[in-house]
Amino acid sequence: MMRHLIALCTALCMLFAVCSLSGAESAGTVVAPLPDTTMDNLTDAILSVSFAEGDVYLDDTGKLQMLVSIYTCDQYDLVDISLLKAGDTLMTHGGEMPVVTLARTPDGVICVNDSLYLTTDDCGLYYAVTAEGEKDWYEIGRATLRVSVDFEGHDLSDPALGEVIFYPGSFLVNEVTDYRFTPWNTTIRVENDQVVELHRSYRP
Repeated sequence: MMRHLIALCTALCMLFAVCSLSGAESAGTVVAPLPDTTMDNLTDAILSVSFAEGDVYLDDTGKLQMLVSIYTCDQYDLVDISLLKAGDTLMTHGGEMPVVTLARTPDGVICVNDSLYLTTDDCGLYYAVTAEGEKDWYEIGRATLRVSVDFEGHDLSDPALGEVIFYPGSFLVNEVTDYRFTPWNTTIRVENDQVVELHRSYRP
């Protein structure tokens, strides 16, 4: 009797193990973005930012400061996305996205569920883009950064004006009047804890 009971328990354990393995296989793979370290490396970096009028100002010590919102986008390992398939789960900054449909275009864009777009770059990463092909930026924090006395701003946002260059004092004497600085058109370069350069590009 005891031997029959042991045999029955062994068979049930094997059955549960097979069922568990089958369930794990059917669940698909979970693909998560690469860890984002943007906010950990503000001393020497190129950052996509936005800021508004009044966000560049003199502090109590007379030093020019720039208060910026900082942005990033979801980035994924090239191999993980190359192997992505229906039934997998894609993690985004907005939460879990079960992969129901997956389409790959000839130019390398991957469309997930007709709503999320991924493309690759020369760095060997996939990153999220909008339907228009722009990086799908989202805000991850704010920081106040010292503006270098050698700062230069290069503004190409208005084709009719060509390149306009401005300097630290330009913010204080109202030479900068257009404050449409967004992550889609504005980057700053930080060296040794100071903003040394700004670039604003044209976006129709």
